[in-house]
Amino acid sequence: MRISTAPAAIRMRLYRRRQRRKERPMTIDIAPCEIEALVKWRYLEPEKRDDWSAIQLAVRAFLSDQLMAPERQ
Repeated sequence: MRISTAPAAIRMRLYRRRQRRKERPMTIDIAPCEIEALVKWRYLEPEKRDDWSAIQLAVRAFLSDQLMAPERQ
């Protein structure tokens, strides 16, 4: 079976995958100083500062680490 590469088909596959995973899409504004912080904390490689996909992955990794970390006393 051949998978369609039409934009509408891609959007629908992503939509269905998010629903299965119970994920919710979100749009956020991120300031240059926040991107620099992701680099400083090694969530983002310095040469990928302008790569939106890399920034998205870095933000997801940061949020996951912060939300799943054991409580600090």
